Amino acid sequence: VPNEGKTFISANMAISFASLGKKVVVVGADIRNPELTSFFGESKTKGLSTYLSSSDMKIDSLIRTTQYDNLDFISAGPVPPNSTELLSLPRWDDLIDELKKRYDYVLIDSAPVAVVSDTLVLGRVADLTVLVFRANSSNKNWFKTINELSETGKLKNMAVVVNFVEENVGSLAYGEQRYGYGYGYGYGAGYGHGNKK
Repeated sequence: VPNEGKTFISANMAISFASLGKKVVVVGADIRNPELTSFFGESKTKGLSTYLSSSDMKIDSLIRTTQYDNLDFISAGPVPPNSTELLSLPRWDDLIDELKKRYDYVLIDSAPVAVVSDTLVLGRVADLTVLVFRANSSNKNWFKTINELSETGKLKNMAVVVNFVEENVGSLAYGEQRYGYGYGYGYGAGYGHGNKK
């Protein structure tokens, strides 16, 4: 659903891959509620929706450079009245096929899968689907939906990212001992003994 951090994860994954020297493009495919432009400062006047609705627009006029080396960006464009229909067009498949030839990674920032069907429609071109949940916010019942999507094959190679996890939440208890995993600045990346609760 909205506000779980999908765009934040998409933008930061793109920046991370690009910083490793990989050639990356991130596509703003949430054409109902474009948010990716806030990360890369691109206007919403021309983008994916414009490209999909125009048979003569060229891919090169769609791609924008960013302030990051090795990272390009395709904005969502103006909000159309028929986003699902646009993403159903073969032109979407052709775009992704061409981008896969040009880039090491093609990341797609899409709409929330639980709200609209756009993600299910555009997922046909994805090699991997990353679903983002927000800790202490997302509904746990959505995990049932994830299992159903996986079992029916509607989304391929599904993975889950739990976003906004508090530092002390990720520890496990066994008997009298608590084990936690820490990762980040100033923290150890390994197992440690914590306080008993």
